[in-house]
Amino acid sequence: QLACPLDLGCHSVPNFRKNNQRQQRAPQPNNAQRGAPQPAAAVVMPTQPAIDPSMPVEQQKQIIGNRIYPMVMNLLPGHLQEVAKITGMLLDGLAIEDLTALLTSPEGLSARVQEALNVLQTQTETTAQ
Repeated sequence: QLACPLDLGCHSVPNFRKNNQRQQRAPQPNNAQRGAPQPAAAVVMPTQPAIDPSMPVEQQKQIIGNRIYPMVMNLLPGHLQEVAKITGMLLDGLAIEDLTALLTSPEGLSARVQEALNVLQTQTETTAQ
């Protein structure tokens, strides 16, 4: 069973190969159907709990962290260690209101991630000297 970062609600898929081998290819459209627009595939997302202001702050931050982590990962693909550090920096350094605002502001999140990267880079340069 695989561990999920920040308890993102991931689930292991038992017998993946067995299930994958059983799947059949979707029928190919005929010439008359090729020009017709195809319906979009449904994306199934894990249910995310609501952020209730009456919850303890740490629980609110856990829920927000579970949502922000994949957003930061999209901004920094291939930098898993930095993603975890930056997510932690955001959760430790910002108020709940600021964190919830980042969930709906890709530009704001990107700016905060860049700030955190600059802090990490400065810290790395200082310790290297």
